[in-house]
Amino acid sequence: MPDKIKVDILLKNILKNSPTKLVGLLLGKEIKWEVLQDTNLSSVKRREADFVVRLETGGILHLEIQSTNDLIMPDRMFEYYYLIKDKYNTSDITQVCLYVGNEPLRMKEEIKAPFFTYRYKLIDIRN
Repeated sequence: MPDKIKVDILLKNILKNSPTKLVGLLLGKEIKWEVLQDTNLSSVKRREADFVVRLETGGILHLEIQSTNDLIMPDRMFEYYYLIKDKYNTSDITQVCLYVGNEPLRMKEEIKAPFFTYRYKLIDIRN
């Protein structure tokens, strides 16, 4: 086993067994926490985007057509963003969700979290 992997395993074990000070240091305050035992994030999921094209600029345009208010649409679009970025090795991605539903648009076009914001363009064809 290479030394780099041994060090990585050792550090992960130290963090899992005594993370109190580290959590406080990272967040800047003491807070209650719970160790999540299953840290394997692997997933097998098939995703098929509605429309993806490479533009003459080299960037990518991704379009999703949505006929219902999907309240987890920002999560879906972020997942598409990551998958497109990974497959085509670019961050130059423009994403648009075209809402064609009959109900008033209630979906959000962003995800906001501490130190992270993700946004895509959401267009209601009725406007």
